[in-house]
Amino acid sequence: MVCGGRPTAAISGIVVTGEDIRYTILECHECHLGILEPQPDDLDKHYEDYYGGRHGFTRDYRAGRRVKRLERAASPGNGRMVLDIGFGDGSFLRAANRNGWRTIGTERNARLDDDNGIEVFADLNVVREKFGSGSFDAITCWHTLEHFRDPAALLDEVFDLMTDDAVLLIAVPDYNGRQSRLFGRQWLHLDVPRHLYHFGRESLGRLLADHGFGIDDVSHHEFEYDVMGWAQSLLNRIFASQDVFFRMLAGRPTDAASITRVVNFVLGAFFSAASLPLVLIDAVGGRGGTLVVTASKFTSAEAPLT
Repeated sequence: MVCGGRPTAAISGIVVTGEDIRYTILECHECHLGILEPQPDDLDKHYEDYYGGRHGFTRDYRAGRRVKRLERAASPGNGRMVLDIGFGDGSFLRAANRNGWRTIGTERNARLDDDNGIEVFADLNVVREKFGSGSFDAITCWHTLEHFRDPAALLDEVFDLMTDDAVLLIAVPDYNGRQSRLFGRQWLHLDVPRHLYHFGRESLGRLLADHGFGIDDVSHHEFEYDVMGWAQSLLNRIFASQDVFFRMLAGRPTDAASITRVVNFVLGAFFSAASLPLVLIDAVGGRGGTLVVTASKFTSAEAPLT
């Protein structure tokens, strides 16, 4: 998909509760892109309990940090437009709106009557009809690119919607980071089968360059994602019931026994605290659990930084 290399099986036998299918992550030996096989015919059923309080305990901190990152790259809003693709609980866009941005969002299961300062649309086709090409001063994809069946086509749409000096911010789980390589199928952020593609620095850089973008800045962590990645992935190594700690914090149901939930919670809190030095080391060393990229359009006379 990115470089034309031949992918082979890297992680096999991934089981999802309630399904008979065993999933495999194929990996390209050239750019190290991970590809889910098979990809679900019906994605919607895998999002029925996906939304809500997944990051409630760090929501405001995360939203504020992302707005600061946006404004370091694009300067303050002052009425300019930012589009968030897959806006989730809307916390980032509401924070951006308070900072003077005109905020537009798309989401798979979006409510079209949102009244929190966000203009909500079902997909990018509707956004283009409403605003036209070259309308947005910033576009963000916070942990959404990996969910799309055709990330290349999405980037072409994004390129068309951006002004010439707009910025694009993308965050994805880092498939080539230490957590992914250490935990394999038990890595929390593999998130099969919702994550259809798994990006690292090289594969994302190549994909962006192929579709008209150069990378301006790279970060290798998002604090809460990386801490939870360490804690829950360690627990997944220990317990047969997967993602119990994460599901408890997110307010999702789990079929784990009561004693298992208690032990997971206690150990999860301990592992979260113990992981803080690892998060710092991996962020500095470029091997964190999350890859955050700031990109912009480049002209034919410019070489993209991949």
